[in-house]
Amino acid sequence: MAYYICFRCMKKFEDSREEEFACPFCHCAVLPYEGPTPAIVSHNPLLLLRANRLYRNHSKLYEAMNGPGGRDLIACRAELGNLLDKAFAEPKQVSENWPHLERTIVKWFMAYKEWESKDTFQCAFAESRMTLRWLKTNHPLKMIYNRVEASEGLMGPTKHWPFQQTIGFYWLPLRAQPENFDPVSRKLQLGLHDLSGCLLDPRHPLSSQTFNHPAVGDKYAFMPLSDPGDQLVCYRLRSLTIHPQFHQKALHQLVRHIRARMTRIRLARDYDIGTHLVAYEPDNPSDPRFKYEPVASLKQRAVNQQAQPEVPLTPELHAHLKTNALHFKSILAGNSEAAAAPAVRPPVGPRQGNGPPPPPASKPVINKNEITVAYREHASGLFPIITKWNGRQFAVCTITDDGAALLPTTHSISDRGAYT
Repeated sequence: MAYYICFRCMKKFEDSREEEFACPFCHCAVLPYEGPTPAIVSHNPLLLLRANRLYRNHSKLYEAMNGPGGRDLIACRAELGNLLDKAFAEPKQVSENWPHLERTIVKWFMAYKEWESKDTFQCAFAESRMTLRWLKTNHPLKMIYNRVEASEGLMGPTKHWPFQQTIGFYWLPLRAQPENFDPVSRKLQLGLHDLSGCLLDPRHPLSSQTFNHPAVGDKYAFMPLSDPGDQLVCYRLRSLTIHPQFHQKALHQLVRHIRARMTRIRLARDYDIGTHLVAYEPDNPSDPRFKYEPVASLKQRAVNQQAQPEVPLTPELHAHLKTNALHFKSILAGNSEAAAAPAVRPPVGPRQGNGPPPPPASKPVINKNEITVAYREHASGLFPIITKWNGRQFAVCTITDDGAALLPTTHSISDRGAYT
């Protein structure tokens, strides 16, 4: 058996066939997951050229994934996943053997941070892990709402509360400072709540994927997510801290340490969510809670240019948005997990007998999605990348110390996602 990775959908799988074959999920070219040479399988010259270019762009990350840090991450993730399965099934037994679980969690997180330190813009963008946040042209970089506008619960009336919310790009670096969240959270004091953005699809121009039409001078921030597998591990660790039968105070401290240093996606939808702040326990003097949640009713995508009625927010729909976040690549058109399941779409090989040929892959559709993200530290030191749209590309900038202006650099990001 050999391991392969699809250059477009980035799914990894095993296969023992020696003849040429295509990705069983999206029917495109595949690369070997390990090995010094890219044995690319494709009869389309354009796909072959793109796959070779993608392989070169991914060489550093492939080296990291197959080296000590990357290979350790896959192994540590699997080991921790098995232990978490056991913890949820037998919480008392695992809780009594807490040192073993603690070592496994720390081992996974250290491997994750080593992998994250070698991540690049090109890799994250090609793997559909890159997020984009927009700030209007006339909004100052150092933007603060001194009085939070939030609803009382998901369905309650909107009120103003005596707390602040920061959304300017000058405050993104504050979200990347772990000491603002660990050991004591200053999120409410500094207004470092979650922010909304979009998940970028590498198959389309970047400027076509935002709900606004980019204007010259608009500011954007790029921030990558981790692999969905690591997002799921973090979510399960948080769930374990509130498990009624798992009692380990040290786990709370360790999970807080991890969450203060890991960017996480909270909600995801293949269309507008209309997120806003929701007050759950604003009058609690020790821990007032404000969360970035969807509105009471969600808009639907227009069909044949005809507006559709809004969908009421139900507990089931709210849970679905959270599930989408754990499988965030599924919100991109043509990337749904249901459509990619092997049981529904079997592996593609040479035609057998007189059966009909497989249906052609549908053309990807541009879907303007929305996600909510808890921005945190990135081990590479490259992110978040702050940019300004100049009409053709995103000019990479740095923020002055006083947060008053953006200073251009020599780097830029093209509308097709090429970082130079």
